[in-house]
Amino acid sequence: MSRKGRWLIDVVILVAWLLADNPDATGISLHEWLSVGLALVACVHVALNWTWIVHATRSVLKKLRSATRLNFIVDVVLFVAFVAVMQSGLVISQVVLPALGFKAAPGEFWTEIHSASAQLGIAALAAHFGLHWRWIASTTRSVFGMSKHAQTPVSVATVTPTDESRGDAR
Repeated sequence: MSRKGRWLIDVVILVAWLLADNPDATGISLHEWLSVGLALVACVHVALNWTWIVHATRSVLKKLRSATRLNFIVDVVLFVAFVAVMQSGLVISQVVLPALGFKAAPGEFWTEIHSASAQLGIAALAAHFGLHWRWIASTTRSVFGMSKHAQTPVSVATVTPTDESRGDAR
């Protein structure tokens, strides 16, 4: 897949996660269905990055660059948090499971797991975002056709002193 396509998937994941992270604002129904969609798009993201995942996993015990090792650890934490938030979210579901004909088993334990894993996921997502900032910035510039050193669209007028502005009254 193209860099632009990967970027678009990442943007969809980020926006869906940020929206789904606030069920008070979206309502529980939209929160749950957004989360289901987020899970599906995240699976596509993992599939697209599978080669890197396999390589990093095989190399984790070997000598890796510090940045690659940190990236791998952050990605594992993000994956575990994501799976935990999705699993616990399904268990306490008020909309999705009943719509599929299943009965949810809400409880304080699963609600706490859901909340804690969501918070861990947001922290890991922020770290993931930070670790990939150069790629995000360069791909965003590429998607919007901007150069690395793009100037603001404000025109800068060139001012040349005239005899009058120097005070040379002749």
